[in-house]
Amino acid sequence: MRETTVTSLEELQRSIRQLDPSGIWIFRGQSDAAWDLIPGLYRGLEKLPSRDGAAFAEWISRLEHDIYRKFTQLARRYGNPFDKWEEVCLAQHYGVPTRLLDWTRHPIAASYFALAPGSETAAAVWCFNLAQYPFPAFLGRLTNETAHRIDLLNLISSTRPPSFLQTLSTQFVPRPTPTLVPVASSNLNDLYRGFLVILDPPHFDSRIGAQKGLFSLYYSLHSQDLVWNHSQLLEAVARQTGVEILHKIVIPGPVKQEIRSALERMAGINWHELFPDLSGVGMYLSELRDSRMSDWDRKGKE
Repeated sequence: MRETTVTSLEELQRSIRQLDPSGIWIFRGQSDAAWDLIPGLYRGLEKLPSRDGAAFAEWISRLEHDIYRKFTQLARRYGNPFDKWEEVCLAQHYGVPTRLLDWTRHPIAASYFALAPGSETAAAVWCFNLAQYPFPAFLGRLTNETAHRIDLLNLISSTRPPSFLQTLSTQFVPRPTPTLVPVASSNLNDLYRGFLVILDPPHFDSRIGAQKGLFSLYYSLHSQDLVWNHSQLLEAVARQTGVEILHKIVIPGPVKQEIRSALERMAGINWHELFPDLSGVGMYLSELRDSRMSDWDRKGKE
């Protein structure tokens, strides 16, 4: 994985422009550059003393089933999603810990999320080149929206349901010589491991459109096929294929606020632009209050 450190908005923009122009890039901002790409359901697993083996996979699988089942029960009063995939996307959208990981087509939006206040550590903008990732042939081509469609996942689910959307987990019998990259076959029934999907979520509200949001999702065929760290998966695939899939842009802590302010001035971006609803208004005005208080405190110390 290639890594670049930038110390100004100009350097950040230059690094993004210098990404392979033949690629199909999506982006994710994280306020701590030390964090891996881990979906909300699995965050904290890296701190557990034992996270290998069938027992651990069964435990996290049961937890995932419980969360989705409880979400279905509690969210029904607010309306019924069209299908299970929409239900998982809806859960992710409203902060439920799921196996989905948020990305955006918009590098400026990713940068702004990376530079959120409250952390003095270095931040990171992760850049994922979809054109170099060996998606299984049965997923077809990426759409113009750089994602796979929900209706395609519904079709695949009718043939090989994902373990995490089944009422009961299926028993997994390991086969010899597993391969990490599931591209060799175009036949879904030949696979016994899961595969990565880039999902274009349904637009439940204006936030998804404003953020140009996407989700990465590991479609596991069996409960024991557990991939909880997307950066480890992508780096392993890159080593096997010999191509650049990930590029990480690191923004040191001391320059984060300066670059964030420059983004707000030059790109006109703020929380209300990314969350075009009343919660975005609240986030924007709360931050304005904090900024004014900091200005006043600084003036009193001069």
